[in-house]
Amino acid sequence: MLTNTPKFEILSGSENAVERGVKFMKNTKTRMDITFEKDDPSIVAQIPAYNEGYKDIIKRGAKIRCVTEVTPENILYCKKLLKMVTELL
Repeated sequence: MLTNTPKFEILSGSENAVERGVKFMKNTKTRMDITFEKDDPSIVAQIPAYNEGYKDIIKRGAKIRCVTEVTPENILYCKKLLKMVTELL
């Protein structure tokens, strides 16, 4: 039986995504790799549940790697996101 097998999920719908995202963050042990559409950094940076969840992940010593497109329209949110994650690509 394989252990530490990466798990991938695609979430849609804001309520489902936030609820599942919070649950997922609570179970993150070593690393969370996440991709965002170019408009998503503004959403993530403003949702308190995500802010707290990301802080808890970092406190546990896990890494958060986020991949998104940085644009002139989302640069301020990407700067906020950069303070929340280990790596922003």
